[in-house]
Amino acid sequence: MNYKHTNLQINLEELKTIDNVKNGNIEVPIILPDGYEICVSVATPQNLQSIMDTNEVDFLEPEYIFIIVNELTEEIIIKAINNYMETDQSGYWLKLHHFNSEISKHVFDELQAKQIEARRYNTLLLELYDFEEKIDNLSSNEKSTLKTNINKLFEILDSDGLDF
Repeated sequence: MNYKHTNLQINLEELKTIDNVKNGNIEVPIILPDGYEICVSVATPQNLQSIMDTNEVDFLEPEYIFIIVNELTEEIIIKAINNYMETDQSGYWLKLHHFNSEISKHVFDELQAKQIEARRYNTLLLELYDFEEKIDNLSSNEKSTLKTNINKLFEILDSDGLDF
């Protein structure tokens, strides 16, 4: 059962092995429009509960990354996969499911560090704007000197080469 739908080639051969469409999971090979081959895991809510019951836990471990469908049928799986593709034409969400175990934690550490730096930068900008407003109550000479100094600080911030 190979399907070519919205520029994706979806292989649903594993569906033939499913006894209960309400309680199961399968691996679905997909060929993206750019020709890249990926594989995603598709499961039903009942199957997630079965996994927790089997493992005697109250939650799923992080490694269980599934596209969740109500039933393991051709129609529903194709709809779900196409929806993931329609959300981002590059296949981002499908690729995220495929590569989830291979993404280095360092990627997230770098994103977090950039976000922290961006927050610090934005906080500093807000403080500078607030400070600039406060100088309106000063004499003309004091205002002129302070505004010159503030503009120099803005220039330093702009030329710092921070990457956000």
